[in-house]
Amino acid sequence: ILTTTPNELVGKLHDRMPVIVPADKYEKWLDPEVEDYEAIQDIFMPYDAAKMREYPANPKLNDANNEDISLAGPVEAIEPKQQGII
Repeated sequence: ILTTTPNELVGKLHDRMPVIVPADKYEKWLDPEVEDYEAIQDIFMPYDAAKMREYPANPKLNDANNEDISLAGPVEAIEPKQQGII
């Protein structure tokens, strides 16, 4: 996974984010003839935050055994419960 600096949305959560290749750059990104880094440098810029959305994720996504696609949609935010101090 290639990472870059975060955009405004992801920056609230982490100090980097995956490179997201915009559809209009697919051809350039996949072109095996490109050898000049300058020609593809713009692809490594943070993805436009205005084209993204955020929502709470289902905690079941933390278990790799859960492969149900329905888990990928938004869920109601759940307030985490901390265990008491012993």
